[in-house]
Amino acid sequence: MVLGVKEWAVKNLSSPNQDYSGELVLSEPFSSTLAGKKVVVDPSSPIGQKITPEMSRVAKASLELAYVSDPNVFNAINKTVQLIMSAGYNLVGDNKSVEFFTNFFDTIGERGGELEWSELFSQIFKHQMVFGDAWVELIPSVRVKNRIVDLDLLDPKRMDYAKDSWQHITLDSKGNPIGYVQTVPYGYEPGEKTTAPKGVALEGDQSFFPPEKVAHFKLYTIGDGFYPVGLIEPSYDSVRRKAHLESAHANSFKKNGFPRLLVSAGDETHHVTEAQLRKAISNIKDLDNLGVIGVQDWVKVTMLEPKGFEALLPHLNYYIEQITTGMGLPRALMTGSGGEANRRTLERQEALTKMTLKDIIARTIKTLEKQVIIPVAESNDINPIKIVWGEILTEVLDDRARRLGIYAKNNLLTPDQVLEAQLRRDEGLPEAVPIEKPTEQPKDEK
Repeated sequence: MVLGVKEWAVKNLSSPNQDYSGELVLSEPFSSTLAGKKVVVDPSSPIGQKITPEMSRVAKASLELAYVSDPNVFNAINKTVQLIMSAGYNLVGDNKSVEFFTNFFDTIGERGGELEWSELFSQIFKHQMVFGDAWVELIPSVRVKNRIVDLDLLDPKRMDYAKDSWQHITLDSKGNPIGYVQTVPYGYEPGEKTTAPKGVALEGDQSFFPPEKVAHFKLYTIGDGFYPVGLIEPSYDSVRRKAHLESAHANSFKKNGFPRLLVSAGDETHHVTEAQLRKAISNIKDLDNLGVIGVQDWVKVTMLEPKGFEALLPHLNYYIEQITTGMGLPRALMTGSGGEANRRTLERQEALTKMTLKDIIARTIKTLEKQVIIPVAESNDINPIKIVWGEILTEVLDDRARRLGIYAKNNLLTPDQVLEAQLRRDEGLPEAVPIEKPTEQPKDEK
């Protein structure tokens, strides 16, 4: 059965739970697989030309250093990943496909790697936030060449697009990269040598990856979209300046931040020698809290209090605000405190946080389904699946319970088994267990 574009889309893409049927025909040249069914696609020939970006960007090693050294950045990235992963997800598709991908994800890392699926998935989110992108290798079987059997994470600092001798990204006729390269440090041997296509200039410490062997996740893109932006880079200068200010503050405080005793000796009738002054100092320098000293009336002992250090706090707070703004996350998430914000402001921040996290999840899931799930499904002769993310809970449980109670009181929610099951999942409560009614014993006949 051949359907038109609109009819096929309405029939097959309106719900992930529907049975996909029919064949979408746009033209004849080549076919692909979408949602488990053959789709004939008309090839395109774009006129626009993509070029290699020339803008100077922050080195990925510097972004990683900002993550591991700045406590605000470290906490913000970790808490964001934890919030995302705590929502959980469901695999949606036919029973055979869901069972296959459940087993596939459960066995990741059992063929030589150490990274399990849950850790790999969370690292994909973390790498995108820190570096702007994440790289996952699709590992084929040794026995069946094109059958994908495992996944592994690649270090974004050592991954790049394949380039020519002029350091321009090599592209195909449609403007897509023809492959990627991994660079290893001096003293390490590159991985399996794969013949690079014509036009790619490989250095001795680089390995070539065909595009079908790598899934490239990008967070926020700009321009031609080759090098994405993460959460740290927009505020990297503020992170660096805050670190310098904190270092200067610590050094200054170490030198001048504690009270000091000042010994003054001499007056108009007493001309003190250097030896007398040293003796006056030695009498008090080793005093503890129980010590007692006696001095001549022409010797004065006073306390010098440190001054001016509180003036640095507004500057530190300024840079923290800059980092918070650049990362697009509320300060409460970065610092772990709500500050002086009122309840209404915190509720608004919760809503913005949800919106930000849902956007990050949607971008990641779209790439995962296109560049990982579909290739794995095709290579294993199975239908692809969809990933449906759970509800992100950033609010206090009491607030959610109070709101749901208002809905129920005003008859906006009607209790049923489906609703109860959903609320139990969202709240992390166990599934309902049917309570068996006790069997009534027959009454003794008189």
